[in-house]
Amino acid sequence: KNADLMANLVVGCLLLVASAQGLKIPASFGRRDLARLAGAGAIAVPLAAIANTAPELSEPMKGFDATEDKRAAFLVAQKKFKKAWRKQVANFEFATTDSEAIAATDAMYKLIMDNNGQVPEGVKKADLDSVYKRVQPKLGKNARMEFLKLDKLVLDIQSVKGLNNNYSID
Repeated sequence: KNADLMANLVVGCLLLVASAQGLKIPASFGRRDLARLAGAGAIAVPLAAIANTAPELSEPMKGFDATEDKRAAFLVAQKKFKKAWRKQVANFEFATTDSEAIAATDAMYKLIMDNNGQVPEGVKKADLDSVYKRVQPKLGKNARMEFLKLDKLVLDIQSVKGLNNNYSID
């Protein structure tokens, strides 16, 4: 199979090189350049054909199916958590008073604590920072301090921690 492919490729390259004059290839691109290009193509194609794409396992590992219910429950919980998180971020972004911004910030802080000290899957600190940059000029000192407390918590959660650290969110 690979030998037939290789033979066809070599014949095609030879025909291409032989008919380079008929293809009206620019003068700056000679037959030698075309032969080099064809040779590189002849080497690259078989490498892709050699790739082993067969699955390593014929069936899922033991315990994979047993935890399917846990994964489904986690996805449902994450969906609810993300919805509540997005609502509070929107409340913070469109708050008209400092008390509304503080309430939204406190609600986000509480959501994190209720979710075992984690932010929703896929949420980045940069997302929160971009919202803060837009609303910062109209926030008072207390609202900014509350947000910075939340920001520090999110930074601590998403930062890489050493193995020997005794990390606690308390």
